Amino acid sequence: DILSEMFKIINNKVLVVNTGIGGQTSRQGLARFEKDVILEKPDLCVVGFGGNDLVCANYGKEPKLMAKFRKSMSGMIKMLKREGIKQVFVNGSRQYFVEESIYTREVTYAINKMGRNMKVPVIDSHGFTWTGPKESWLCYDDLHLNNSGQLKFAAEVIKFLVKIG
Repeated sequence: DILSEMFKIINNKVLVVNTGIGGQTSRQGLARFEKDVILEKPDLCVVGFGGNDLVCANYGKEPKLMAKFRKSMSGMIKMLKREGIKQVFVNGSRQYFVEESIYTREVTYAINKMGRNMKVPVIDSHGFTWTGPKESWLCYDDLHLNNSGQLKFAAEVIKFLVKIG
């Protein structure tokens, strides 16, 4: 909603549609991707999953499930490319529910690597959510962005999208 409101100020011709469903893994997102995203024929799609995949993979201790995460993410990008829809990855915000090195390795670095290999730009949401005390951008649950964090996230997304055109 915040991103949509910001775009109304910058360019009211931009329609932001959020098809994300809280708590879903990339496999669940891939299962509904054709219906929820491809059939809508967007000009651009920002793809971001990882945290829920990591939890379901016993915090990275089940590599096969993290391999399925990477396969699902790649599958979404391939569908977007097939349809001529611009793609952007989001590499995840800082999470406190799991050791940082595990999250970074299994989610952030994995998405960055997929971006390089698939030639997909990556919004470094992990990098910009590290700034300042966590209370300034994160809810009390140490997981979800608070209002300030959401404003910061939306502003960074817009800056990134403007940069890549």
